[in-house]
Amino acid sequence: MKFLTSSLFMMSVSILLWMLYPPIVNKLLNTHSVFFVSAACHTSGAIVVSLIVWFYLKKNRITLHFDKNKLKLAIPIVCASICVFANHIFLYSALNISTAYDIIAVLVFEMWPLLFFYIDTFFRRGRTSVRTGDYILSAVAFAGFIVLTFPNINFNNLNLTDNTVINVTLLALAGGMSIVIGCFFRLKSIEAWKTIVQPTDKASVLSLGLLTECSTRFFAMPLFIGAYMLFDRSFTGVTTFDIGAILFIGVLVLALGSILYDLAVFSAKSAAITTFWYFMPVGSAIILAIMQQRFFNMYELIGGSIIISANMMMGVGSRLGNIKQLMRLIRKNKA
Repeated sequence: MKFLTSSLFMMSVSILLWMLYPPIVNKLLNTHSVFFVSAACHTSGAIVVSLIVWFYLKKNRITLHFDKNKLKLAIPIVCASICVFANHIFLYSALNISTAYDIIAVLVFEMWPLLFFYIDTFFRRGRTSVRTGDYILSAVAFAGFIVLTFPNINFNNLNLTDNTVINVTLLALAGGMSIVIGCFFRLKSIEAWKTIVQPTDKASVLSLGLLTECSTRFFAMPLFIGAYMLFDRSFTGVTTFDIGAILFIGVLVLALGSILYDLAVFSAKSAAITTFWYFMPVGSAIILAIMQQRFFNMYELIGGSIIISANMMMGVGSRLGNIKQLMRLIRKNKA
């Protein structure tokens, strides 16, 4: 049972869920607008998670006392909600500007796990929680992601001075930074909920994660609905598949996947665990290869090997550090 609450297990499940996000969302976007898909998925996630949290609190007889530290809780929740909305708007805008430069947008956007690792380490945890080698290995993992996506870059049509390329890059960077800042404030929200939940002995990590996800989605929901009402309002009707896909994305991927990611990083001793996120494109490449009934190409094989090797070295290094610390403690007690 302890394994189910480990950081590695929660991060792995989160990555597996998010692997399914791109193909399902692309399928929805073939028949529906970006604003409709965003509003529908986030609204379904917010409603279902709110109901789950309500039953969870009632069943465990947990009460919330907002008499103290209201501002301490409100600031990170509002900031995280705005960032959730901004993240999707910036990224989708980058992808909509030009399909020729989609891979550039993805490459820039996917810098966010690397940036979050640095920001969370420096501003929330403290530098002592990370070994020097982790900084290098996290950068190596991102380099593996670049190699993995290298075949999709069309260098013949790539003009770095083109305004479209510049705009796509800036929008993708803004989207990536939004998710970095959003993740940071979500973790700050988990810390803030500790002072609100009563009794404190029942304030498990799960309950704190559920409350954070519920509050973030709830306050982000009107932003997505408002954007749909203001800029789109198109509706082409929904099929049974659309309803199932929207619920799957909203509840299992956006909500559950985000909860597990937050709890994995929150529970981990080092923020370096966030670079495990680069296993997601490896999994997507495997799924694509199976669908196309082919073997990995050279870039996929090398890129996947780099990502896996870098994360394994970080994990082994962390275990070795724990063993060394234990041995020093044993020798100290003997003395």
